[in-house]
Amino acid sequence: MRQKNSATADSKNIYLLMLAVNLSWLLVSCIYTDSFFVFLDACFVGITIIVCAAMLGYEDYYYSSKNISSFFEISLKKLQKKLKNEQNSLKNRKYTSKPVYLGVGYEFKPKHSRELHALLENGLSGATGPNQGSFQIQNLGKGRDIFTHVKDLEGHTLIFGTPGSGKTRFFDLLISQAISRDDVVVVIDPKGDSELKEKARVMAQNCNKRFEVLDTYELENNTSAFNLLGSSNKPTEIADRLTSLLESKSDFTNYASEAICAAVISLNYLRRPITISSIKNSMNLKFYFKAFLTRLISYAFENSSKEALDQIAAFCTKNGLDIESYPKLAGYMEISGFEVKTKTDESITDEETSDDKESEDSASGRRTKRSSRSSKSTSKEKKSSSSKTFDPYRNLKEKARVLYEIYLFIRSLNRDSTPAEEEFEHLYSMCCKDDTYFIKVSSSVNPIMSSLSMSDLSRYFSKDSGAISIRDIYMSGSVLYVSLNALKNSLLCSYVGRLILADLCSFCGDIYARNYSGPHISIFVDEAAEVCNEYLVQLLNKGRGAKASVTLATQTLSDFKKKFGSDYAATQFIGNCNNMIALRIKDADTAKAFTSTLAKTTIYRRSTSIASRYEVYTRGVSESYNYGLAGADECLFPDSALMMLPNFEYVAKLNDGRLIKGVIPVLTD
Repeated sequence: MRQKNSATADSKNIYLLMLAVNLSWLLVSCIYTDSFFVFLDACFVGITIIVCAAMLGYEDYYYSSKNISSFFEISLKKLQKKLKNEQNSLKNRKYTSKPVYLGVGYEFKPKHSRELHALLENGLSGATGPNQGSFQIQNLGKGRDIFTHVKDLEGHTLIFGTPGSGKTRFFDLLISQAISRDDVVVVIDPKGDSELKEKARVMAQNCNKRFEVLDTYELENNTSAFNLLGSSNKPTEIADRLTSLLESKSDFTNYASEAICAAVISLNYLRRPITISSIKNSMNLKFYFKAFLTRLISYAFENSSKEALDQIAAFCTKNGLDIESYPKLAGYMEISGFEVKTKTDESITDEETSDDKESEDSASGRRTKRSSRSSKSTSKEKKSSSSKTFDPYRNLKEKARVLYEIYLFIRSLNRDSTPAEEEFEHLYSMCCKDDTYFIKVSSSVNPIMSSLSMSDLSRYFSKDSGAISIRDIYMSGSVLYVSLNALKNSLLCSYVGRLILADLCSFCGDIYARNYSGPHISIFVDEAAEVCNEYLVQLLNKGRGAKASVTLATQTLSDFKKKFGSDYAATQFIGNCNNMIALRIKDADTAKAFTSTLAKTTIYRRSTSIASRYEVYTRGVSESYNYGLAGADECLFPDSALMMLPNFEYVAKLNDGRLIKGVIPVLTD
């Protein structure tokens, strides 16, 4: 059986039928008419043959020779002019949304699909030169300028494409337009593409917008110090962000979250800046205890409890704590007549205490075996070493319990008007931990904290003051370009990218909660699988309410499957993107994931069959000729065609329902 596609079968069959009719008439003329009519018929047959050959040759040219590139370049000025003209056209149609230019192309319809299936059946012609793929697909329709609308981009966009197919140049086009629309633009580039950064910088300069750079490798390129923790001081939020950097979720993650949360609470109580370095240095029992005591002193003053203050003062005096570290308590003790001891006094007290203990041991006969030392200099050395080894922060668990009893006493005075402080009680629980707990914490979270607070990075990621955050970028309407340089340090790239996404997610949540009417936020994440986490998923789910649109680029669906650990999670992730754009794709699963979202169309195929049979007994011959037409539902754009797209050509399924076959321009200055 032989099958043909209906897109080309009709015209070829007509030409062959015309030729057959003329040949038959010529044969009849040769038998029944004179030579003159035979000559005329022969001329007519010759003309028919020439015409049919020409028409068939034209068909072959249309389907194979029209392999011409649609690649073009466009300057920033010309791009802005196109956008302005389209905006004026939208105003005339009373449409308020701003346009977004997507290059040149056409709306891909079922008729184009039938022609494309015919091309695939006959074989696509490859491109000549460095470009990969075939230009025939783009030439199936008449190209014109393609626009979509900003409102459609709020449904988020996902771009698939193999390396070198044009993903970054697509970002050039979209980022430049976002800057020209006065959007707040955040670009997260794990590769660190210098050309992408330069195009964004030039566009920001043309639009008189501030351009901020955060580079994790070439630190001298940074324009400002950046606060990776954002402007939030909420302990649980900061703890969630930092523990999200841990690869596996286990009990160690919970330990780390508790310790980080306590460190942030302590920094807030002691009024110290919250940075990655300060959190790392604060995760210890001694720091927790200082913050615990500081808050208890403030709590006693807030409730005007003189008895509690007297107990705290007596506790500090008894345990030799440095009162200078607690100014409020020192002032109270001075007014109340308590003896305020300094660090020098503590060492003297320690010496006297040790001498008293020695005399008591001697009197009771419980003196330990020591080598005889009778000289005065030896005695002084003993006292000096004794004062050095004295630590007022020993046995913190017992001391914390004593202070907690004072806290409960204050609460008992006026329980109704003094609710329990959860943060204070969390600090108390941390002060009661043993050393094993902090060994577990160190083994899980310290490597991450250390990599983010190394000496060079701490100048930009842990600066006490003057560091900017996503909130500052938003309020100033700036452009932030984040170069993560994953090839040089993939681990640091992942950490910084995730923390910035976490801050973006938190800030968009604030905008949504307060119903703040501000500029649109355009977020671009190249090589999205390098930095994707639950915060990016939340941005896709809820970012639209804060007028935030996310544009992602990746190579294959398998990148997300590996990152999320399951096919279901990866499919759910890409399902949050209403606009899907495919450049050249070489991975079959990725191509299937894209085309499975497209509509189906009916492709008709004609079939002919000829059969003959010889009957032995009757000595007869029977012949049969069958002609059929069958339709099958096929994908509007086949998977195999995605693998034959040249550089910069794409197929886009847009939020407005259109399927576009287009080609993007390369931006020039």
